[in-house]
Amino acid sequence: MEHLITGDTFYLTQRFGRAHFGAKMKIFKVHPDGTLQRFITIEPEFITTPKGLEIWRTPITNVYTKGTYIAVIKYNGEFTYSNHFQIN
Repeated sequence: MEHLITGDTFYLTQRFGRAHFGAKMKIFKVHPDGTLQRFITIEPEFITTPKGLEIWRTPITNVYTKGTYIAVIKYNGEFTYSNHFQIN
């Protein structure tokens, strides 16, 4: 499991292979009972490549409390998500 601390930057890339239509990423804290708490919504940077590449990145600040997190992207009605990661 990836560990991030305050001052690090979280990155996620995805190749959708088509034009970008605003796929947003949301970072959620995963509580011990399995419930999710949304911390941030991030717009991607779009890099024009033959296959299309979106990059989402955000600094890890002291707003993120210690715990387990997951990033989720909804694109064209489908969900993609990261592995769980720890902060602080």
